[in-house]
Order: sequence, then C-alpha cells, then structure tokens
Amino acid sequence: MIIPVLDGLQHLLQSADGGLDVLREVLLRLLKDKFGDVFADDKLCVATVVDPRFKCVPFDSEGRLERAKQLTLQCMEHSAMTVIDPAVATGGSGFGPSAPATQNQSNRPSIWDKFDSASKTLSSTPAVAPQQELLCRELNMFLSEPPISRTACPLRWWANNQANYANIASVARRLLSVPATSVAKERLFSRAEDIMSKKRNQLAPSKADRIIFLMDNLE
Repeated sequence: MIIPVLDGLQHLLQSADGGLDVLREVLLRLLKDKFGDVFADDKLCVATVVDPRFKCVPFDSEGRLERAKQLTLQCMEHSAMTVIDPAVATGGSGFGPSAPATQNQSNRPSIWDKFDSASKTLSSTPAVAPQQELLCRELNMFLSEPPISRTACPLRWWANNQANYANIASVARRLLSVPATSVAKERLFSRAEDIMSKKRNQLAPSKADRIIFLMDNLE
C-alpha cells in the first residue's frame, strides 16, 4: 500500500487550503526527494494492482493504468512458467516436451537444423496465445470486482479466493508478504546496540541472538 499512501498524502498536501503554505511545499519536496516517482517502480505498481483493497484505483491516468496491467501480466506469466512438469523434472518417460532438448547436443551443424527450428516454432507458437488470453481474462475478472474495505486484511482475502485467481494469488503471495516499513529492523538494531556495547563485547553470537529475542518478545 505504498503507492496509495504516498499518492494520497501528496494529493492531500496539494489540495489542502489554509495553514502554512511553506510547510506544505517543504513536505512535498521532501516526499519527492525521498521516494521519487513511486509509479515508476515496477514492483510497487504490481503490488498495488494485486492488493484487493486498491487494485487500479490509484492509477489516475490511462498510461499509468495500462503500464500497471502489463507489468502484472508479465509477473503472472513468469509465475506460470515456473511451474515444472513433474514427469520432465524427474526424468520420467512419456509424451512430454523433453525429447527436443536432447537433439543436436554437440551444437555441430546438421542437416536437421532447419527442420528442428521450424518444428520448435510450430509447436511453441500456438501454446503462447491461449495462455496469455487466459491470464488476461483472469486479471480482468479480478479487476472487475469492487475493491474490499481498506480495513480488511488482503492476505486473508487471498487465502479465501486464491482458487479463483491462482496466477494472481501467486504474485500477491510473493509481493504482499514483504514488509512495507523498516521500523522493526531498525528497532532490532537499537536493541542490539544496547546489548553489545564497548564494555560487553565478548558475547557469543548465539547468546546475543537469544538475548535480543527475549528483549523483543517479553515486553
């Protein structure tokens, strides 16, 4: 939810009346210096699209909207391609696509080069279009549903709806699980500084790790 928060904050500062105009200008400049153009970050765009609370609402221009959709489709295609056929992965026999991989392994010129190249093109081209069409249909169905409440948990929503949008759920599982803040990490560094001091610098790493864990969880 980085893009919705930052974009909403910038819109609020730009449209607010009254108060200190200089302070608003300073805050807008600091936001721009700190985060830049958040809509130019590919992962942030995809994470916003697959978040059922926001989807395409923050993308207020046609160019941004189409770019976000295309980036999401690319991530969905990548997730679909990472699924490995068990028969091929285990070396099992069958009518799978494992046979062409053994052809012309020496990379020497062969009279079958043209035939193999044409056969590979003919066998692979028809399979791409239907997959892209299915992914586009899945994305359009997901985006056609109204966004859920902003107070709802997106991870819980995906746990209940991952069967309906399997490819989008795979992307959401990878992106929405990333913390959007570094506060927890910085807090741990501060605790470690209190424990590992100049006068107490002989603690074993394993013991220091246990002490930090106890201090962070037994408050």
